Amino acid sequence: SNNNNNNELIELKSLILSNNFEPQKLKVDEVLNVYGSSIETGLSEEDIKLRLSFYGPNSLELLTEKPIWMKFIIELFSGFGFLLFICTILSFLTYVPLGEPDQSVSSLSLFIVLLVVMMLQGCFNFYQGYQANDLLKSFKNILPLQSQVIRNQVKQIIIASQLTVGDIVFVSPGCKVPADLRLVDVRKLKVDSSAITGESEPVRCTSSPCNCPILDARNMIFLGTSVVE
Repeated sequence: SNNNNNNELIELKSLILSNNFEPQKLKVDEVLNVYGSSIETGLSEEDIKLRLSFYGPNSLELLTEKPIWMKFIIELFSGFGFLLFICTILSFLTYVPLGEPDQSVSSLSLFIVLLVVMMLQGCFNFYQGYQANDLLKSFKNILPLQSQVIRNQVKQIIIASQLTVGDIVFVSPGCKVPADLRLVDVRKLKVDSSAITGESEPVRCTSSPCNCPILDARNMIFLGTSVVE
């Protein structure tokens, strides 16, 4: 029933998002069982529709662009920025107390230092956020438009954004990896993962379980990396 299928998808999503889920450590048959898929047949038409509806498209969603001044204000008060702002205001009030003629030079110095630190932190956070957004935009531009999969026992080419959790995806030399994938059948596969892991040499992959962090696992390949062999 639909209710049972939805419950299964909710459980699968909770498992995938949990810190305890490590697909690189599972055997191939265990991975397929977790994702409810099959190397020979792939997902059924009903599974595909349900999963696309539940998980959404396989695409990078950029945040709605805000004006630059608004981005800077947000970064200025993010993290410890708001606390620095409060401290800056308090130091200024102690320098110019209401109705008091005495003014403390040390309070003025503290006010200036806190103001400078606050502005520097805001500029640094803004610069980092700007770089990250530019990187995400450029990364999105190099993603593949199509992907080869097996669905309903038929090998076919689909739009990469229509990939969903549990799809059996085929990769070949020269193609970009269209999603984060756990390898289940490998034949002399090498992938350039330098954009993700920083490794300068292509990595030879395997479908065997790996008892290591997911980014170091030879049975995992990631979105945007390149198949070289």
